[in-house]
Amino acid sequence: MAGMPARDYPTAEDFASVRLASARLQERGWPKRFTIQLMLSEWSQFVSEVEDGYDGSLEEYGNDLSYRDYLAEVWPLVTPHIRDVWRDELAGVDERFRAATVEDSDSAAGADVRAGGGADGWWHRRLPRLLVSALADDLRMPGRESAG
Repeated sequence: MAGMPARDYPTAEDFASVRLASARLQERGWPKRFTIQLMLSEWSQFVSEVEDGYDGSLEEYGNDLSYRDYLAEVWPLVTPHIRDVWRDELAGVDERFRAATVEDSDSAAGADVRAGGGADGWWHRRLPRLLVSALADDLRMPGRESAG
């Protein structure tokens, strides 16, 4: 880290914005205080599962989208510098998710996928390309690739 401009390091204001954002989201109903790093890691792990063939149910899939809901809710509450720190990583995971999913143009998932946190982000309107196990059973849809 030697030689980095001072602005590359988070400031006290940056850290305070993360703490305050986490507390506000807990007040809004999130079960505990999470960090951006943790939720981005969970989002990335979930996306890996989707890429490999998500094997949970439709209800579990909708619940797992909450990792991205949290990130969407926390984003405007933190400083621009904190957003800059995580922007490229989040964009990369989002791109992987888009590539591993298809638009749910028929609203096949319906409220099960859109129920998490009241969010209406683009990720709630996408379903895995590769359907396996319970999710495949929940979504029996023609034209989708199925491996289970």
